[in-house]
Amino acid sequence: MEKLGQRLKTFRKAIKKSQAEIAEVLGVEQALISMVENQKTELAYWHMKKLKETFNLSLEWLETGQGEMFTSVPEDLELVHPEELYTPKLTQRRVDKVMAAVDQVMRERGMKTYEDFCLKNGLYFNYLYEFKAGRIKDANKLIYDILYKKYKINLGYLFYEDPGMFIRDMDDVKILTIAIDRNNNEIVKAVPAYAQAGYQRGFADPEFLETLPDYDFYTENDGTYRVFELKGDSMVPHLYEGDFVKAKYLPHIHWRDKLRLKEIFIVVSKDGIVCKQLLDHDVETGDILLHSFNDLYDDYSINLGDVYELWYYKGYYSRRPLRTIG
Repeated sequence: MEKLGQRLKTFRKAIKKSQAEIAEVLGVEQALISMVENQKTELAYWHMKKLKETFNLSLEWLETGQGEMFTSVPEDLELVHPEELYTPKLTQRRVDKVMAAVDQVMRERGMKTYEDFCLKNGLYFNYLYEFKAGRIKDANKLIYDILYKKYKINLGYLFYEDPGMFIRDMDDVKILTIAIDRNNNEIVKAVPAYAQAGYQRGFADPEFLETLPDYDFYTENDGTYRVFELKGDSMVPHLYEGDFVKAKYLPHIHWRDKLRLKEIFIVVSKDGIVCKQLLDHDVETGDILLHSFNDLYDDYSINLGDVYELWYYKGYYSRRPLRTIG
């Protein structure tokens, strides 16, 4: 499954830059870029932000693989390809599953031939025959723009082992409720300690969400954010009770392949709301192993089937002296 380091390499090749050239932009040694691309270490957030500022690289894409590679392509940037370089490798099994999805869409939409499908979706008339024969190198328009975005085919089914072909077939799909202002801008809502029991029960209830306070916490305009007040001392000495953690929503469709180990998450489940570090993820069973920084607390497992929401840790606010998470 593709990791951040692989996407960094894809991005670097797309803009025709060597590891040394990327290292020069970031002010680091070439060895660090090599280590990141080979999954030996992580890329610091300020380095990712520098790439965003220099090349208009989308941090959402770099971190999760979701969306487009660039927020906009700089005019003076020469690309090897457009941004569609990051589709997982199309093995024969994946090609077969894409074609099975196409066949099902055709049956549901009353399309009789592959030519009819291509005509209705802006593909040249023999595209699907070429794809089936393995002669299409860039299939993003078919997979992302048509099957995923238009017909709601589940990417977990196409690329991995999810059983549901359509997103609607996934009986555990979770829809996030958001709040917006009069200008249709998303509002960052805070979930203070006193409201967490209610949030746990009513996380999808728009009326309950409206009762939560707004939080003026700086965020990138790259996703949905929420702020959670911490309870207890399980994350001491790095995070303390009363700290407010800024976190970014991870859509359920990405839980299979976007859970980076050692990341800190806010986990909203039927058992409560906790802030923990992710130590392990069993892709087959859906079990995740959660860790507390405080040695007095044991690690424990929870199944993703019992989880309502997952939020990436993105920062915190505290009245205490500044600390480093590590």
